[in-house]
Formats: sequence, C-alpha cells, structure tokens
Amino acid sequence: MISGVNSRIKKLRQQQALSLSDLAELTKLSRVTINRIENGKQNPMPRTIRRLAKALGVSVQGLTSEEAEYYQGFESLEGTPGHRGH
Repeated sequence: MISGVNSRIKKLRQQQALSLSDLAELTKLSRVTINRIENGKQNPMPRTIRRLAKALGVSVQGLTSEEAEYYQGFESLEGTPGHRGH
C-alpha cells in the first residue's frame, strides 16, 4: 500500500463529516471496501484511488503523497492563535 494513504483517506473523510456510506455513494464503492482500505486491510487499485480523491476533493498526488500529510497539518492550524499562515 502507498504509505499513509489509508489514514489520509479516513482523515479527509472525517474532516468533511462524511460517513462510510456517504463516501461509498460518492465513489460507487462499497462501505466494506472503503473500510478495509482505511484500516490497511486492502490495497486500493489506481482506479479506486482516483475515485476516492475526486470524491474527497483532492488530487491523486494529494491523497497518495507522504508530503500531503505534512501540509495537511498546516491547514488544520489555520485560524488558531499564533498562526500567521506563512
């Protein structure tokens, strides 16, 4: 599995307040498949990664890149005291 993609999928889904059922409907994947991917029990095929990225509003690279996890941390700082948004 692409390192960290499972946790990024789950994190993005939760940040957008989407249930497994919501994401399943958006991607035309089963809830079981998404759950197995999020829990690292199933490797997503490239087509599946594209579907998930589109539904979550990110690029494939944004979903699969380890660097994406680093930058997502900055997004969560927006609006917090002391954050200057550099």
